[in-house]
Amino acid sequence: MEMLPANNTDKAWENVFMPSICKDLVNVIGQNVQNENLNIMATNGKRKAENNDARNVEPKRSAFSKLTNVNFDHTNEIIIHPDDAVKQRGEPTKRGDKHNDVQQSGAQTQQEAKITMKTTCRKLENSDNSKNITSKGVENVAGTSESIKKPIVASAVENVPPSKKVTENKVNRHRFWTKDSLANMRQKSQKTKELLRIMVPEKKNESKLSRLSNDEEDFDKSNRNDPLHVSQYAMDIFNYLKEREGAFPIDDYMKRQVKLSKKMRAILVDWMVGAQETVEFNNETLYLAVKIVDLFLCKVVINKQKLQLLGATAIFIACKFDNRTAPLIEELVYVCGDKYKYDDFIRMEISTLQTIGFNLGIPLSYEFLRRYSYCGRVATTTLVLARYILEISLMHYDTVSFSDSKTAAAALFIALRMFGVDQGWNFTLEYSSGYKLSDLVETITVLNGVLHRKPKSNLNNIREKYLDKSLYEVARVPLMTTPDLFKDNLD
Repeated sequence: MEMLPANNTDKAWENVFMPSICKDLVNVIGQNVQNENLNIMATNGKRKAENNDARNVEPKRSAFSKLTNVNFDHTNEIIIHPDDAVKQRGEPTKRGDKHNDVQQSGAQTQQEAKITMKTTCRKLENSDNSKNITSKGVENVAGTSESIKKPIVASAVENVPPSKKVTENKVNRHRFWTKDSLANMRQKSQKTKELLRIMVPEKKNESKLSRLSNDEEDFDKSNRNDPLHVSQYAMDIFNYLKEREGAFPIDDYMKRQVKLSKKMRAILVDWMVGAQETVEFNNETLYLAVKIVDLFLCKVVINKQKLQLLGATAIFIACKFDNRTAPLIEELVYVCGDKYKYDDFIRMEISTLQTIGFNLGIPLSYEFLRRYSYCGRVATTTLVLARYILEISLMHYDTVSFSDSKTAAAALFIALRMFGVDQGWNFTLEYSSGYKLSDLVETITVLNGVLHRKPKSNLNNIREKYLDKSLYEVARVPLMTTPDLFKDNLD
C-alpha cells in the first residue's frame, strides 16, 4: 500500500472523496427542491379551487378550451404526462403502488423533471394573474389521477393570443371604420351640410351682386389672417346691423313736441359735440347719445328746460355702454352749469332706459362708415372728411329718419368726390355696402344741401373741431354742387 505524502494529505482527501459527496448532495438537494415545488404548486391549486365561487357550479364543456388561452399551434410547447406528474408528486399510480417513492431514472430524467415543473409553476402563476383559470383547470394541472387522461399542452404566456371576448370587443369598438360605415358617415356629413345651408340665411349683397374676382380688391379676403378684422364674420355682422336698423325707427316727432323746435335740437347736438372735449368720450359714444335723444323724444313729450338734462343723461348712458370710462355725475352737473342736481340725473337715467327698453345695441352710421372706408381702402383724409359730413348731419333734423347705413355711404361718396375721385362709387364699395349709387341719390342730395347751409355763429362747435390741423382741416375743403357730384357717375 502506497503512502501519500503528509503535506498533500488534505489535497488527496479532497480528490478522492469530494466528487462522490458533491454528487450525492446535488441529488439530495435537487430532489428536495422538486418536492417543495410540487407541494407549493399543489397547495396553491387547492386553495384557489376552494376559494373559487364557482367550485360548486357544474363547469361548462368549453372551460378546458379557455384554460389560460392556450395556443395549441405554438411551436415552443412543453408536454407534461400524467404519469410523470404523479411520480414526481410521490402519489400512488393507477397500478396500485401505495408506497412507491419517486423513482430516479438517471440524470437526464431529473433534468427533464426540473425543467417541466419549473415551467409549470411559472405558467400557473401567470395564469393566476390573467384570471382565466377555472377550478377544474387547476385540478387538472395539479395532476389528479382521475381528471388527467391526456397530455396538457402549455405555451408561453407572452405569446398567448387574445381571447374571443376581447377580440369581439375590439371588433365592436372599431366596426365604424369599415368601408360601408365610412360611406354612411360621409352621407350623414353631406346631409348636415345641406341642413346648415338651409338654416343659414342667404346674404343679401350676394343675391344682388356677384363676388369680387380679385382677392386684392376684397378687403376681407386680403385680411383673413388678421384676427382684429374678423374677416370671416364681418360681412354677416354688418348685414345683421342693416337688418337691425328697422328695430329703431325715428319718425317726425317734432310734430308732437309742441314745446321744442328743430333749432333747439340743433343747439343740443352742437352742445354735446362741445361736451366731448370736456368729458372726453369717443365718436361712437357721441353718435349713440344722439340716437338715444331721438328715440326718447319719439315717445315722450318734454319741455325745453329738460332738453339739456336729456342730452347730458344720454351721454352718461352712452359712456357706460360704449366708452372706456364713464364720467362722474358731478362732472355732468358742472358741464350743465349747475342747472340740475344729482338726483335729477338719476331719475332721468331711469326714465330714459325704461323708455327705450334698455336696448342700446343701435346700429350707428359711424360704424358703417368705418367699414366702408376699410373695404374701399380710402385715404385717411377722405375718411376724416366723411366723418365731418356725418357729424354735420347729426345736427340737422332733416336726416334723423334716414338709414344709418345709407347715410354713411352717401357721406363717403361726397367725400370721395370732393377730393377729386372721378369714380366715387366703384364696384368694391358697391359690393361691401350692398348699395348701388342709384340707391343713395336722395340721401346724397340732402346731405350736400346741409353742407351748403351757412353756418351760424352759435352752432360752430363741429366746424371748429374739424378745422384743427390734427384732423387735416377738412372743414376748409371746397364744396361741390349736387350735379357735379353725380357727373360721370350716375347712369
